[in-house]
Amino acid sequence: DQVADYTARIPVRYPLLMGTSALLPIVAELGNLGGAVPYTFILGQQGELRWTHTGYWSESALDAVLIELLGKS
Repeated sequence: DQVADYTARIPVRYPLLMGTSALLPIVAELGNLGGAVPYTFILGQQGELRWTHTGYWSESALDAVLIELLGKS
């Protein structure tokens, strides 16, 4: 409910993964060893881990990373 409330106030243009503590081993494999929230990861087209970020970051910072990863200027 808290995430739904948050995204109702501050919309995001990307998928959000939500789950229970059962997901902790999966996000640990993606680099989030401490189970920090928020934790952002970006996967490539083949499912490879391309980028991670722990904590809040701005939409403009995310856009800059996506532009870099997509090789656009």
